[in-house]
Amino acid sequence: MVDRKSGKVTKKIPLSGHPNNIAVTKDGGRVVVGIAEEPGALDVIDTKSLMLVKSIPVHGRLHNVYVTADNKFVVTGSIRTKTLTVIDLKSEQIAWELKLDRACGR
Repeated sequence: MVDRKSGKVTKKIPLSGHPNNIAVTKDGGRVVVGIAEEPGALDVIDTKSLMLVKSIPVHGRLHNVYVTADNKFVVTGSIRTKTLTVIDLKSEQIAWELKLDRACGR
């Protein structure tokens, strides 16, 4: 966590692996972090307690992480496994996955 005024790190939160991209839920209550190490995960940080509250296993190291406009889902993908994963923010579980025939952007 970083203090916005000073730019200083105020707390380091241990994650389940090397982070890639992050997103913040629309209500500001959680930060979701794509883990870029095998086997892959989406880490969920509670912004009040500043603690990692859940690590959701996915298929492959994650790249981009997006929270939908309605704040109901996290959409993320793994280039290596060609998998798009949608996670339900209420249950903090995988809602569905889509296997692609090629990696995005290639």
